[in-house]
Amino acid sequence: MRVSTAAVVRLPPSTSRRVRARAELNESDRTRRTNRWIDDIIIGWSLCPFAKPLRKTTQSLTVLVTNARALEKTCESEASRLMRAPTSSPHTTLLVLEEDVSWEEFMDGPAAACARACERATGDEVTVVPFHPEATFDGESACGNFTSRSPHATVHLLRKVDIERAENAWYVDEEREDIRLRNVEYLNALGVDELRRAFGEIARG
Repeated sequence: MRVSTAAVVRLPPSTSRRVRARAELNESDRTRRTNRWIDDIIIGWSLCPFAKPLRKTTQSLTVLVTNARALEKTCESEASRLMRAPTSSPHTTLLVLEEDVSWEEFMDGPAAACARACERATGDEVTVVPFHPEATFDGESACGNFTSRSPHATVHLLRKVDIERAENAWYVDEEREDIRLRNVEYLNALGVDELRRAFGEIARG
């Protein structure tokens, strides 16, 4: 699972070279941080045991401009592409947003827009999983919230067929703990200070 530097929404022609250069730098920074998050946190801490095998078949895109219409179009296109991909192997897409928005704005805006686009394109065959630096859920522990945190606002598109295949493989051992509960227990054991340190180190990278 490697994040590419493909720009799926272009800056307008009138944008100055200086702004373009800054956008390209931001894209590179976000790409590097997201890759490190995947390597050190998601795979390194085994928060998603299915992530490592997905590396070679993950299409990851950095979105440079995030107005709602452009983002919905991108999500719809990616969802349709995923549905055309062979089901014999897993395929998934990460959309890393260039624009920094709050958790609430992200859920009400980009995440909701992508969910609408995926439903329009595939029905319930592609699921949207949101990640954000400030992800917070009611009833979740301070550490548990880190299961949905990432260096930058990110939308993960997952095919239903791939989710079912991965879960069937994980739960072939009936005594295996629910992966979600396992993750929360693991993060609680690390403690919030260690989590903030690890994520802060990635953010500064």
